[in-house]
Amino acid sequence: PAEDVAWRVEVAGRAEEGGARAQALPLGAPCPVRAVRVRRDFIAGEWDAARTHAAMLVEPLSCTLAHMPKVTLGTIARLQGRAEEAWRQVRARLPEGAQTEPGTTTFQESMMFLHLGGLLALDAGDRDGAREWAEASDRWLAWSGAVRGQSEGQALWAQYHRRAGD
Repeated sequence: PAEDVAWRVEVAGRAEEGGARAQALPLGAPCPVRAVRVRRDFIAGEWDAARTHAAMLVEPLSCTLAHMPKVTLGTIARLQGRAEEAWRQVRARLPEGAQTEPGTTTFQESMMFLHLGGLLALDAGDRDGAREWAEASDRWLAWSGAVRGQSEGQALWAQYHRRAGD
């Protein structure tokens, strides 16, 4: 559970140990082991630490986990009211925005950025833009047949309708 700090620390420690063992396996480019803390730091609201650990994953461009910190950095920027910084993260991954065609970029990462784009549009009061991002999420899900990403897409639609007073 997120509120159990000791549990989060234990899980992060086990993840670091597993990451250290995995460095010897041919799974793709290795990532800095301490960087697995990025999600724990994010959940704990330790955003300075999350940014530091995220940067450890973003810099080695071939790191197999590089998509996660980019989304985390964008989300932190959004939650701290730095919308332009968050939009830079979205645009770097989806230069065509909500019009990005399914399958032209990595699915999982693109889905996360589609949802972030929709939330940023809602934050700016751009309901039409938010609808475009939510529709894009639906297109990507229909194209892929995936289950992963459905709840985030539904949550985006819920926020869209909530802000519309519906």
